[in-house]
Amino acid sequence: AQVEYLVGTMIELPRAALRAGDIAEEAEFFSFGTNDLTQTALGISRDDASRFLKIYEEKGIYEKDPFVSIDRDGVGELVRIGCERGRAARQKLKLGVCGEHGGDPASIYFFEEVGLDYVSASPYRVPVARLAAAHAALGIVVEPPRLVERVGGHRLRMALDPLGRAHGGSSERSARDHLPGGRLGELQAVLHAVDACADRLQDPRRPDRV
Repeated sequence: AQVEYLVGTMIELPRAALRAGDIAEEAEFFSFGTNDLTQTALGISRDDASRFLKIYEEKGIYEKDPFVSIDRDGVGELVRIGCERGRAARQKLKLGVCGEHGGDPASIYFFEEVGLDYVSASPYRVPVARLAAAHAALGIVVEPPRLVERVGGHRLRMALDPLGRAHGGSSERSARDHLPGGRLGELQAVLHAVDACADRLQDPRRPDRV
């Protein structure tokens, strides 16, 4: 039996992103390793960053910790360049991201914007990532910090309900006022999958539960 597979590469260095066209002549997929790409683009070690990044945020040097939410203007621009140059050389190049940013809602909105095909995330961040990806794909803008919250110790639940209280309006307004015909069903299906995933992650028999 034959096994179908793709041969690709991680993009973790600025030069790799800049030379993505050359790399795509051989690679069939790119996985942007945004943890290391952030380190190498910004010249900051994740091992030491916790000592001073909070001060940087307070002084407005960074709006958010760049290891938590992607630095759109720097690291994000390298991802965008890598996508554009890679697909210019190989139209069907598969693009994804592997890193902590794959579980950050604000970063997922950006990845959808630049045309990535998938994100990978730690098991406990999968519900948040799937919900953010659904919002991004459907063009729904939800303030990321309000997307979900932890309640009751380990339980994840919606803090901003996109089917009833979303999109900055009255708590009585429905998503039907904001979604084009047929898209509500798509979002509902994703949310059901998110709930099921969250329930599985709470299973006490799982060693990796939240």
